[in-house]
Amino acid sequence: MIPWVTAVVIAVLLAAILLTIGWAYQTANRLDRLHVRYDLSWQALDGALARRAVVARAVAVEAYGGGPEGRRLAARAA
Repeated sequence: MIPWVTAVVIAVLLAAILLTIGWAYQTANRLDRLHVRYDLSWQALDGALARRAVVARAVAVEAYGGGPEGRRLAARAA
């Protein structure tokens, strides 16, 4: 039979290890959710900028026609 002090020390160490594992799991889960939101926000921003470029090209062509200034503005919006 092991002494009661040894049993208490083992129980405390086991509890500390389990708490550390739980904390690490929660932290990893939060970081994963953060990265998912970050990636989705970048995709949304990229889509918004692409739509804005399409509008800018259309406005440049409409405002300046096929002239050199219109082509230059349309190229910059690409």
